[in-house]
Amino acid sequence: MSVAGSSTLHDWEVEATDFSVQFQIPVSWFISIEGRAGDDVSELKVTVPVEHLDGGKNKMNRDLRDALSYPDHENIQFIWDEISFTGVTDTGRKAEVSGRLLIAGVERYVTFNADLGLNEWSQIVVSGSVRINMRDYNVEPPKVLFGVIRTDEIVNLSFELFFGRDE
Repeated sequence: MSVAGSSTLHDWEVEATDFSVQFQIPVSWFISIEGRAGDDVSELKVTVPVEHLDGGKNKMNRDLRDALSYPDHENIQFIWDEISFTGVTDTGRKAEVSGRLLIAGVERYVTFNADLGLNEWSQIVVSGSVRINMRDYNVEPPKVLFGVIRTDEIVNLSFELFFGRDE
């Protein structure tokens, strides 16, 4: 899971080094792509602790945490509302996912496309991305050197998640 953006100096990326996902689906999802329906998802919740976002540099991590109002708001969270399947891929299905994204204490409704497939180990692989504007969440894009270097307000949240079957 990562967040990527750009600035007046260079492109940048931050990795989530730890996060949790609660995803409850029927066993049939691990068997066949035909067995999937959006209305049989009973839970999808992703929580990313802000302290586990890492841009590779201490100063960048501090600026990011400050921008996200950490420690007042310790987590970024996505809570699913609806999944609808919109097409077929080589390994699964395309989906449109809608839900509530909570960043820095501000919650907004988002919709994004994702691919859901089965890999050779019978794991469900979910990948996708969503573009957001930091200002929509009252996050001021970080600046350094008195504003000479500015971070663009649009960022891309990307993910690739693997789910195994609980026995």
